[in-house]
Amino acid sequence: MKLDIIIGQMFMVGIPSEEVDETTIKLIKEFHIGNFVLYERRNVKSLQKTVRLIYELKKLCIKYNGIQPFVAIDNEGGVTSQLFRLGVVYPGSMAISSLNLPLEERKNIMYQQARYIAEDVKSVGFNMNLAPVLEIASDPRNPSIGSRSFGTTPEIVSQFADVYIKAHKSLSVATVGKHYPGASDVEIDTHDDIVSYEKSLQQLKEWELKPFIKVCSKIDAIMTLHLNFPCFDNDNLIPASLSKNAISYLRKNIKFQGLVITDDLEMAAVEKHFDIYKSSELAVNAGVDIMLVCHTPQKMIEAVKNIRHKVERGIIDIKKLQQAFNRILMLKQKLGLTKKKVELPDVEKIHRVLWKQEKVEFAKKYMSLGITIVKDEQKLIPLKPKNKQKILVIDPFHIKFGINTVVELSKFIRQYYPYVDGVLFDPTEENVSSRIKNIVDYAKKFDYLIIGTDDAQFWPSQIELVKSLVETKIPYIVVAT
Repeated sequence: MKLDIIIGQMFMVGIPSEEVDETTIKLIKEFHIGNFVLYERRNVKSLQKTVRLIYELKKLCIKYNGIQPFVAIDNEGGVTSQLFRLGVVYPGSMAISSLNLPLEERKNIMYQQARYIAEDVKSVGFNMNLAPVLEIASDPRNPSIGSRSFGTTPEIVSQFADVYIKAHKSLSVATVGKHYPGASDVEIDTHDDIVSYEKSLQQLKEWELKPFIKVCSKIDAIMTLHLNFPCFDNDNLIPASLSKNAISYLRKNIKFQGLVITDDLEMAAVEKHFDIYKSSELAVNAGVDIMLVCHTPQKMIEAVKNIRHKVERGIIDIKKLQQAFNRILMLKQKLGLTKKKVELPDVEKIHRVLWKQEKVEFAKKYMSLGITIVKDEQKLIPLKPKNKQKILVIDPFHIKFGINTVVELSKFIRQYYPYVDGVLFDPTEENVSSRIKNIVDYAKKFDYLIIGTDDAQFWPSQIELVKSLVETKIPYIVVAT
């Protein structure tokens, strides 16, 4: 196999739009990029366009690389559901695992949900789901995991991850466990910067590593974490994702034989300290199989050129590339991606798959069961306003990975009761105290308050707003996510 094609197979990249543009064609034709990850904000907005986009990517890769690409998506369920514009959004992992039902019943429900997710992903044309999360939600201060985890103990996470993986395997959709080696108690998001995780290897083995050990023979790939582990590397700028010691431990001690994929090399935890030349070199020398570069085409090109240059100079051993390529090829063969022909799917048929009534009913049922009433001292739930009483709803911001999304709670409630007004509260505003005062003054015109919050533990101004509204003595319900 040509060196350029081998190197191209070791990259998974993001692309800018809903259509194959000239830059994307160049990435495949000239640099033989072999794999892609698509995101809702850029690529997955319309079913017809998404299906066509994936079809075109596969055709181009067959033409210029001789093999189909991994086309991946983050579709865990819950808050990380990149297919949400196209189909049913299912409850988050923790919502299912923590239902007030017997363990085996919960596991069966999770299996069914994961089957639905895998079927949705596959119907659109994806063949890899960047899920499940194998990290443990034992510290509520962790800003990036939370309800994306299956639970607060290694045992619960391992058991539910196992059925999640089995469900995907039954439909030949690859799974990617994340993020190795795991970090339960970290209080900084690696989208922002690198931090050291001060646990010994023995402590990791007794907690964070357990789910990875349990599923290592079943999962297709593992995504690495941009967090420094001193038990693997003394250099506090080297994250596990670029660490030869961390990845060697995964291979030799945990005996993982699948693909190792980095998290995005453009995340701040890496990019603040290494340019794309150095991070890609470190990744390959560490034993990574696929490097994720999600945003900037020029950096993708520079990384590919850099790997070739370093191989030609003997700085990177070509055997590492061949080993990675062989693992990639093995999984692609298993998923049927060595076929030289693809057909454009029937969009109407896919729409019917995505919106099966049983899926809609399933999601409604378990989302409802997953709601927890912490307390209802005023006996307001269910809320029953009378005589055109007015409700003010505080719409929160969902703030994740530098992307802000309005949670349109008021719009949803207005479907059931017309006398509803909504105001947005953005905790990132500069004059947040003034905004709180204005909302409190406005709230005095209403009979009831429904106050939405999102990750309030990380944005204390939301808590300040709730306290200020409570002081008005207007009957209120807080909806916390």
